[in-house]
Amino acid sequence: MEDYQQLYREYFYYIIIGQLLVGLIFGLIPFLLGVKRGKRNLGLIGLAASVITAVISPIISIIVAIIFTVLVIRKSGTEPPVVNSDNQPL
Repeated sequence: MEDYQQLYREYFYYIIIGQLLVGLIFGLIPFLLGVKRGKRNLGLIGLAASVITAVISPIISIIVAIIFTVLVIRKSGTEPPVVNSDNQPL
């Protein structure tokens, strides 16, 4: 058991970086779908949530990515354009 603890202490930062990469890879799925479907903000939130939860557990990151992917697919239409007070696009 002490061997595993020592191994974990030695490679702690590599493990964290690996988990963040897993979160980034799976988080790119809802992000790219969101950009393609006009739901960039929802995709960006999915990417961020996936990367943040990857630190806790990569499995949770996969679940979060799936949830946001489904949300991006189910929401229809594009986000309304940003306009100023004269109703002109920015």
